[in-house]
Amino acid sequence: MAARDFLQRSLAQITFALRDTLVDEEAARRPGLLQRLDARAKVVGTLALLLAAALSRRWEPLLVLHLMVLVLAWTSHLPL
Repeated sequence: MAARDFLQRSLAQITFALRDTLVDEEAARRPGLLQRLDARAKVVGTLALLLAAALSRRWEPLLVLHLMVLVLAWTSHLPL
């Protein structure tokens, strides 16, 4: 019984991983701003956003950063 449960859980996890991979591939093929950028630029931009968020001491800059991320996702046609 335990082996059967393990097998069912493993198959479910594999199914979810495959589904997520397909969704990610679909998003990567959509035309959009982030899809056109070089991967290095995306890494630098992500690190800059994380650093700005970590160094902010008030909530207003975090709100601006959040809005920036939402605009980037929208211009890249990514699901929120």
